[in-house]
Amino acid sequence: MEQTPVRAIASRADWRGPQEAGSSAWRHTLSTRDIDELRTVTAELDQPGLDLRTVDRTRVRLPHIKTKLDAIDEELINGRGFAMLSGLPVDQWSRREAGIAFWALGCQIGRPVAQNASGFLMDAVTDTGRSLEEPTARGYQTRAKLDFHCDSADLVVLLCLQPAKTGGASRIVSAIALHNWLAENEPHHLRTLYEPFFLDRRGEAPPGEEPYYPQAVFTAENSRVYTRYVRGFIMSAQRKWPQAASLSSAQLAALDRLDELAEDSRFRLDLDFQPGDVQFLYNYSVLHSRTDFEDYPEPERRRFLLRFWMDAHRISQRPRAFDSRRQDMAAWAADGGRVIDLSAA
Repeated sequence: MEQTPVRAIASRADWRGPQEAGSSAWRHTLSTRDIDELRTVTAELDQPGLDLRTVDRTRVRLPHIKTKLDAIDEELINGRGFAMLSGLPVDQWSRREAGIAFWALGCQIGRPVAQNASGFLMDAVTDTGRSLEEPTARGYQTRAKLDFHCDSADLVVLLCLQPAKTGGASRIVSAIALHNWLAENEPHHLRTLYEPFFLDRRGEAPPGEEPYYPQAVFTAENSRVYTRYVRGFIMSAQRKWPQAASLSSAQLAALDRLDELAEDSRFRLDLDFQPGDVQFLYNYSVLHSRTDFEDYPEPERRRFLLRFWMDAHRISQRPRAFDSRRQDMAAWAADGGRVIDLSAA
């Protein structure tokens, strides 16, 4: 295993929000030909008895869109770690059609994996009335502000179908930029962030597993730095499980500093996320967050996104330190997983 680096690393994933806000390099827009191609594929798949779990990139051909998706794929793994694809005509589609199109796009760059203990491979991000005060609630089920964090799979991919009445803004930050700033200015905090913390499994531990698991914020392996950070799950593990090691003053200070930097306008990028936009994030180099929001009273107008957690086709090796969480995800989908019923959503 590589030694903990306490120095900055050279990476294209080290970017600053103010500079990227004016760039078009990570923005991609579907052309009329692209949309026609996607419409055709969606219509071919949209048959009675369709099981999206059987649909992968060998079954879906999108030769015109492939150029854009290849560029996005490269940008995610070896570049900035994020990209936006705009132009899906979701206002002209049913939610079922939008979901099929989203699946057809997603499977070109990755394989959907379970994102919760219910085994959902594609799920909705919408306010279900739950609160983060509930011991098993997850942030995507609420309308609460979400602090900067990353998810457990290689990629998180989101399609906006309906924004909120107010709020719900998407924000991202380069975890590598934060890593490098700490290396150059406060290396004692960086060294602490390479030590393991305990994260709450939020009531989704597979049988025989502890209700929490150890994970460092930064891990060095395969000549890369990988990030895994959910402050809320670290803190709830401390509150709920006395057998989990208590956080030291150095650990708390390091987490506080990381949060401060993530919120800092020198680093953060605020994204305009509109209906028909697809947001791609590489979890190992990008942290994401969301502001709290207020919904419309009508159910059909409430904020509604579709989400994938994905294993990237390009990635064959991952840090061994991530094995515990990946085993959780495999157990959640041991029966093949599930897909949200969009006809009832």
